[in-house]
Amino acid sequence: MMLYYYRLEGEKKGCISLDPAVDLWYWKKQGQRLDCIYRARSVKEAWSCIQRKKTGNATVLRLEELQPAEEPAVRRCLKKAGTLFSLLVGRGLLWQEVIQWVEKHQLEVNSTELRKILQVLLLQGKCELKPGVVQRGSVRKWRCERCLYQGSEIRVSACSTCGEECAVCEHCILMGRSRACTPFFLFQPVWEKPDAALSPPLPISLTRYQENAMMEIKRELEKNRKQILVWAVTGAGKTELMLPIVKKWLDQGKRVLWATPRKDVVLELFPRLKAALAGHRVIALYGGSDQRFTPSAFVLATCHQVWRFYRFFDLMIIDEVDAFPLYGDVALEAGLHRALFAGGQQILLTATPPDHWQRFAKNRKLPTVILPVRYHGMPLPLPQLFRETGLWAKMSQKRSIRVLARFLQQLDQQHGQALIFVPRIQDVHLVISWLKEHSPHHFKKAKGVYSRHPQREKIIQEYRDGKWTVLVTTTILERGVTVPRCHVLVLGAEHPVFDETALVQIAGRVGRSANYQKGVVWFLAQERTDAQRQAQKRIKKLNEFVQKEGIGQKGAYM
Repeated sequence: MMLYYYRLEGEKKGCISLDPAVDLWYWKKQGQRLDCIYRARSVKEAWSCIQRKKTGNATVLRLEELQPAEEPAVRRCLKKAGTLFSLLVGRGLLWQEVIQWVEKHQLEVNSTELRKILQVLLLQGKCELKPGVVQRGSVRKWRCERCLYQGSEIRVSACSTCGEECAVCEHCILMGRSRACTPFFLFQPVWEKPDAALSPPLPISLTRYQENAMMEIKRELEKNRKQILVWAVTGAGKTELMLPIVKKWLDQGKRVLWATPRKDVVLELFPRLKAALAGHRVIALYGGSDQRFTPSAFVLATCHQVWRFYRFFDLMIIDEVDAFPLYGDVALEAGLHRALFAGGQQILLTATPPDHWQRFAKNRKLPTVILPVRYHGMPLPLPQLFRETGLWAKMSQKRSIRVLARFLQQLDQQHGQALIFVPRIQDVHLVISWLKEHSPHHFKKAKGVYSRHPQREKIIQEYRDGKWTVLVTTTILERGVTVPRCHVLVLGAEHPVFDETALVQIAGRVGRSANYQKGVVWFLAQERTDAQRQAQKRIKKLNEFVQKEGIGQKGAYM
């Protein structure tokens, strides 16, 4: 894609242009003239002219042969630029994504006119233009401007687009190719807030524990805290807890993001948030979402989708903030910070904060609100630990496994639904085959699911709807999936994938309904691990704390 590089008379810093005729018109109006202009084969080459102050292979053009754009044409572009900017405000988009927005909203703008419109926005300071991938200092050091990743997943190879050696980011490749030769646009946020609008009352009521926590969060927000940690046990009702805060900010005309690391959680939350906030448009963004081109003040999204926003949100709720793949991913964390409006605030939600966060909370370095009790006041289910020597050998040979048989028996007796967690994808198939051999009636009501299963969403929804009694799964469902009559069995609980945090989250699937406290949590392993013992210990301590403080009630799990 051809671009241009020029300098103004008396200026050392150069500019990139998509259409120099627009620049000539604009600077003539400002009483300034161009000193020189070059044609570059790509944004990569034009960017190099600016950064290195060397024109390299760029072709010098004769200024006297260039004519400014005609006034009527520019006036039309100015009008269309306003329309386009209103759609793309606060977005970070590759060139092809901008074209997709134009097509989806039927703006009747061709490629040539789009270049003029975008150049108008660049000159007005309403957007920035960079290469999708830029070189940082060292020859081998690159950064993706879309996902902010720096590392080995940026590779240099022959490029069919620019015909040269070109860097491409594979860290965010599922969202489209970000290349060094691809223009990337950052559209500035609008500083003026839209008019406030009152929405219908929330169709929920909070428990006194939730109400107290919600009021404490509000007080911390009013103190303009940049970040607030909300440490709430599994089943505390974090979603309901946050709804009055979200509603208040939306009613004030502010923009709110609810981000979560996993698509399954987005799909779980979307109908609930949409129903509760009926007076506001709620959109859900994830891989395959059909709402990607819909503007909204309230966005529910996976963390990866937040890479497409720029200083847009006043309030950011980051749900399951300690979960994979967000926790420890520098690029995802940087994307969340970039999407936050100047002066914006973040609320970090988790049931299992890492140890150093707990220390920050204890030392008051991180403002923290703690909700240690479930919404119904009943205690957390305490895991039971079982051992089975040669577990996976028995599973593959379809031999009897006594603990698994007992688990299925009590599942029938209590009319429950089971989540059976396994450490590896191949184990899903092993367990399903074992059920076919040893428990045909459970096999008929069982399904398996994992991250790349082609029918993953369909099967999970059918499980929620009660079509399946047993769901065999990897850790993709350790968070965010709720069924009222849940029983949990972790097979191979000694595997490293089942660390303390994962086991606490998995145990939290059980006992979430006030009307069903019969579910069990069993860890079946070939050997005991510290993770199993620590998860059991943490849950026990939480229950004892709640009982000691007199803020819960005795129940099935005490």
